[in-house]
Amino acid sequence: MSGSRIDAIAVVALASLAACCAPKPAPSGGTEGEPAGGAAVQVAVAGDGRSVSSSDGDGKILWTVDVIAACGAPAVGDPVVREVSLKDGHVHVVYGKHSFATIDGAGHIQCTGSD
Repeated sequence: MSGSRIDAIAVVALASLAACCAPKPAPSGGTEGEPAGGAAVQVAVAGDGRSVSSSDGDGKILWTVDVIAACGAPAVGDPVVREVSLKDGHVHVVYGKHSFATIDGAGHIQCTGSD
């Protein structure tokens, strides 16, 4: 992702945020799956730890969401994204100690609460 300020803390390969086959270790230490079809999409946490971005196979940014600004500071834990994962065609985000959000393929975020 040349030219962007994204540090790949966690990378997930997606096929238009659709289902992927079994994950395998990625060189970056994240999770990577083989796309079911179409070009792979990468999702990464920005260096500030607050934002999640998606880019296509050419590195073009598709969307960026500031999770902390959209959902508010977590009640417990630091205001940073701790984990991203793919489930049911959506990006699932854990921020703070145990607060959660879901981002769809268009970059729309739903803050789903804390446990």
